[in-house]
Amino acid sequence: MYDISIIMPAIRVPKWDAMYESILRSCKKYTFELVLCSPFGLTEKLSRLENVRVIIDYGSPSRCAQRAALSAQSELIAHVVDDALFLENALDEAI
Repeated sequence: MYDISIIMPAIRVPKWDAMYESILRSCKKYTFELVLCSPFGLTEKLSRLENVRVIIDYGSPSRCAQRAALSAQSELIAHVVDDALFLENALDEAI
């Protein structure tokens, strides 16, 4: 369904919106979904986006990464962290 699934164990809710905006600048040529696995729900901004979802889980980051990977809807997966900011065009170039 998407060109790439960006999976993320996530607890740093205040950083999520800026991180998503950086993904938009980094992945312009391809479609992507962002799958967060977290004990917290999405921010108001992210909850309105069709390509973003959260799996509620109270387990370890490694378990959250595995759960997010299992739900990915693409052949390519990028496993990242929620305090990252992506460089412009970096995901495009990596793909």
